[in-house]
Amino acid sequence: MRPRFAPIRSLTSPTSRAIASPLRRSLGLLLLGLGALGAAGASAQSFPTKPLRLVVTFPSGGAPDILARLFSEKAQLGFPIVVDNKTGAGGRIAVDALKASPADGSVVMLGPDALTALYPFTFKKLNYDPKKDLVPIGTAAEFAFSFAVGTAPKVNTWAEYVAWARKNPNEANFGIPALGAPHHFFGLMLGNAINVPMQHVPFQGSAPINLALMGGQISSSIDVASSQVENHKAGKIKMLAVSTEQRIPQAPDVPTF
Repeated sequence: MRPRFAPIRSLTSPTSRAIASPLRRSLGLLLLGLGALGAAGASAQSFPTKPLRLVVTFPSGGAPDILARLFSEKAQLGFPIVVDNKTGAGGRIAVDALKASPADGSVVMLGPDALTALYPFTFKKLNYDPKKDLVPIGTAAEFAFSFAVGTAPKVNTWAEYVAWARKNPNEANFGIPALGAPHHFFGLMLGNAINVPMQHVPFQGSAPINLALMGGQISSSIDVASSQVENHKAGKIKMLAVSTEQRIPQAPDVPTF
């Protein structure tokens, strides 16, 4: 029987009614397999017949990639796991790689829940049918969102950033790792809540976002907290708020929204 997709549980607690409902969400990472043909093919033969290939929708070095490599090292499945990064287009390029794979259960994908829960409603045309081509296997992890600034503007709190953005609306932008991803809509909703048309700036992954923050090329960024916390601790960027109900243990000095 094909497994059903269950929505990721809520993890955010915004302080404003204007952004309460839409922001009750984190970035969820799902393990996904091929659709009905892949599931049937896997069950019709002995498994495994070769190493498991884990296609990852994120670049090397980021938190999701690290999670995939930890899984490949620690999972006691009795056969090797090979991590294969296929980045770009918010995970849609990785879906192409998954669809082109043999339907024998030897290839799975680690990607954002947006592939099945968000993209069908935000893109006019997708290169896959989330109901027919993908089978969500399970939730691998959940990541809190973080809002951070770099060398400019010189602010220390979310309230200070809001005041600066209202005075400098043309400079109020936010870096994101992919267009149409949850980070993108999180930023748009924050801009709506503070009445500032914040402009999104897409990057290929978390590393270039942090570099742009440190270099002052963007005024802020929205990313998973785990991709920003080390630079925050080192004083290279400043996380102003996180999207969880409670402060995260990795950065107890950062308040929640």
